[in-house]
Amino acid sequence: MPFYDLHSRPREWQEEYARKTCAMWEEVAQYVRAVDPYDHPITAHPSVSARDSLSDGVLDFDMLQTGHGDRASLPNTVQQVVRSYSRQPVMPVVEGEVCYEGIGEASRQEVQRMMFWACWLNGAKGFTYGANGIWQVNTREKPYGASPHGMAWGDTPWEEAYCLPGSAQLGMAKRLLERYEWRRIEPHPEWVEPQQIQMSCSRQTYNRRGITDPEPFSHLARNQPHRNAVGYACLPEASEIAANSYLLGQQPDQE
Repeated sequence: MPFYDLHSRPREWQEEYARKTCAMWEEVAQYVRAVDPYDHPITAHPSVSARDSLSDGVLDFDMLQTGHGDRASLPNTVQQVVRSYSRQPVMPVVEGEVCYEGIGEASRQEVQRMMFWACWLNGAKGFTYGANGIWQVNTREKPYGASPHGMAWGDTPWEEAYCLPGSAQLGMAKRLLERYEWRRIEPHPEWVEPQQIQMSCSRQTYNRRGITDPEPFSHLARNQPHRNAVGYACLPEASEIAANSYLLGQQPDQE
């Protein structure tokens, strides 16, 4: 698996390798689009962002992969979702891989909820839940073991992994969103204070022990453009927020 050997290669070799593989995968994407009679949407599994890996011309939506570091992955996750959401031309954003539940004996159900709402309330239109133990098809008799780079992500068998609590909790979140016109939801972080989780947040804000910054973070989104709109706020830890007092159906400059 040459992928695991990339970091030991010279920079010039890595750049040439990236250029060649990008061209090959773009050819694959174009072929898939040409032969698909159902016009399925196309994206690519990236190291960070599909739009950073392939040209917009072969993609229908941006898929992100933003880390498996428990709470330490939150700043990068928010930054990448916000970055992708604001790119032109507009393209749907899907968090395709982040903090599988139980990976590295961390990223438990509270992290699943936090990542889901942080992505959705910052502009994502899709979220992939993953459970450690399923993706490597662990069994009780034969766990997958160490990856080629040497780290073993965990030995939870798939029969237990598919029952982890985060999956049911994110299912509840999905059913909540389906009660509304979720396709119209757009982020409005400027409506809530404090907002330090935005692009200025740092890795030191979160670690595996929880929040180290005394101020909470928050996200707010609403479904547009109806006057009887619904607002959603995410508070991963018990805290208070100050929200503007105007009705959600009004714009900030309206009385």
